[in-house]
Amino acid sequence: MSQLNDLTTTEAILQVTEKLLKEKGNVTIKEIADAAFVNIAAVNYHFRSKDALLQIVIEKSVQELRTKIINIIISYDEEVETFESLMTRLIDVIFDFAEDNIGIINYSFYQIATQSQSSNILVDFFLADDEFTNLISTNLRKAFPNATEDQLFAKYLIIFSSFAVPFFLNFSLLQNQGQFKSTTHEYRIKYIEKYRDVYIEELRKILTT
Repeated sequence: MSQLNDLTTTEAILQVTEKLLKEKGNVTIKEIADAAFVNIAAVNYHFRSKDALLQIVIEKSVQELRTKIINIIISYDEEVETFESLMTRLIDVIFDFAEDNIGIINYSFYQIATQSQSSNILVDFFLADDEFTNLISTNLRKAFPNATEDQLFAKYLIIFSSFAVPFFLNFSLLQNQGQFKSTTHEYRIKYIEKYRDVYIEELRKILTT
């Protein structure tokens, strides 16, 4: 197989895995192989295992979000933008990610109990990375100079709790409907968006008081 074909197969597997994971929250290696029009052996050849493949897909998605958050923080100018506006933008971009990647969030939360490497990516990227947490904490400290370290950390956790809201709304929907397959991905997103603006406004109030 030529290098070009290898690259094409690799990209095809990555693309279908991302699509399936976003929509389903979990996916079998057979589903990935079928969607990419390859056999299971080809998936294992390119990525060693399903877990390794899912880790790559999740890491890519989360890294894109982290980059957006960092860019928002770096571009923040307290002389031309209020802290409330900054918090709204941060929560908004996190909520956007959770809506667009509801399956990835579901998968990550459900897999935490297994201690699999892919389930820890969200924690590693947003709670264990000192450089990233320091960037957020520095701006929180500027906005709340009299806050204790515990209060600042609590605000930090509140910001990133935005990940969980679409997950719990989605879980609630599934409980009400009875079966995961009874609703489309688009319908679940519309259900989540119903509560979006109210949630963001209330969370903004909590963060800025």
